[in-house]
Amino acid sequence: MEAATEEMDECAPTVECAPTVYVGLQECAEEECVDGVTDEMERAREKDERECYEAWQQHIHDQDYLTFKEFVLENVRETKEEVAAVRKDLEENRADTLRLVKRLDCVENVQRKNCLIFYNIPEFSRHETKYELMDSINSYCNLYMRLGMKYQYIEDVARLGKNQSPRPIIVTFRSRVYKLEVLKAWRVVKPLCEHIFRVVEYFGKRTHENRKRLVQFGQSTDNFKRLRHDKLIITFNSGDDNVYDKTYAVDDSNVVRPVTP
Repeated sequence: MEAATEEMDECAPTVECAPTVYVGLQECAEEECVDGVTDEMERAREKDERECYEAWQQHIHDQDYLTFKEFVLENVRETKEEVAAVRKDLEENRADTLRLVKRLDCVENVQRKNCLIFYNIPEFSRHETKYELMDSINSYCNLYMRLGMKYQYIEDVARLGKNQSPRPIIVTFRSRVYKLEVLKAWRVVKPLCEHIFRVVEYFGKRTHENRKRLVQFGQSTDNFKRLRHDKLIITFNSGDDNVYDKTYAVDDSNVVRPVTP
């Protein structure tokens, strides 16, 4: 019995080794707790860094957007100023160009004041001489308009254009009196001879285009109308023998408007 008791006493832990075991267990627990806290702190630090990075990215994005917006607005302002300057220059150039066109048109009208254009005069050769053209003009004027035309009345004559057949003939008379005489006779026989040939005045390019617009405008009414240079005169009858004339012209915007007295 004593021998067994001695063996049990030898296997039981001594009082001196018990604290050592407790301390070891406590250190393990502390290490595990520290590791857990460290991981939590690491995750929190990573979260803070990620949030800071995202905030920084958002800040950069906002700054870039504001900078880009200011850049665009500045360019828009500069573009508007440039467009306004260009528009002003265009308006000034347009006004100058219009004045030059009007002056050129006046010069052309003065140069062509003794000219008439004959249409639908047969063209027998592409190489007609000046005297052959004069013969054609004289024969048509004498045959259809009963005029005693002579070579002395005509200063120059020539065909216009290249592709049209027959090409119109421009006739320059030596005097405006001869031109007006032919024009007056043509207006008398125009209803009967217009399907054979035509005689029109030779104006400058701007005046010619304005007359075409006026003719097109006059087709909208059945009232009596007449062209006088670059103006259209329409006669209106409002009843009770109230007859009056209204004059139309083409303005600088190429629009037909009534002429203010």
